[in-house]
Amino acid sequence: MAFKDHGSMVGWDIANPPFTREHAQDFVDKYMAPYLRIAKNCGISTTDDCSYDSVCLNNTPSSTFSFRDPYSSRFYLSDGTLLSVQIGNEDDYPQDRYAAILFDINGHKKPNIVGKDIFYFRYQLIKKGLPDGSVRPVGSSKQANNFAREGNSGYCNTKSWGTFCARAIMNNNWKIPTKEQFVDLGGNPEHYPW
Repeated sequence: MAFKDHGSMVGWDIANPPFTREHAQDFVDKYMAPYLRIAKNCGISTTDDCSYDSVCLNNTPSSTFSFRDPYSSRFYLSDGTLLSVQIGNEDDYPQDRYAAILFDINGHKKPNIVGKDIFYFRYQLIKKGLPDGSVRPVGSSKQANNFAREGNSGYCNTKSWGTFCARAIMNNNWKIPTKEQFVDLGGNPEHYPW
């Protein structure tokens, strides 16, 4: 619906760096809020149940994927999902701009773990090597299904951050992979994230 009203995402108004939290609020107000059933618009407030901490799958605190980010605009959908939107760009490619969307499928309720109930997507407005205007979870298809890879990266297992779990679920027809599928793709059953 936003495409119908505003045209291709490539032409959408996104500020140039340095970004402010008002830029995120402007993006939400123009391109998202009119098209969603919003139960509570928290805006850029960092108080109450719209703002809380999260942890990664490897149990490390997550400042990158926290709902306390002061440069984000947050809102609850009518089904209880909380979304946090931030405008950004890649450090090594300043012209690559995106709207990062973090969402918690059950709001501030536990477990608040990236890869379990918190997932990360981007509206990629301009990106080298990707079609402009793509909407995608982070990580390539190859990276997301490399369940054996461990370390403080986005891989989807309990030894990593879990930021690629959205991609892994997308690659599996939007279903959480079973433990058997996880193992078949090289994952250690002891590190199954779900």
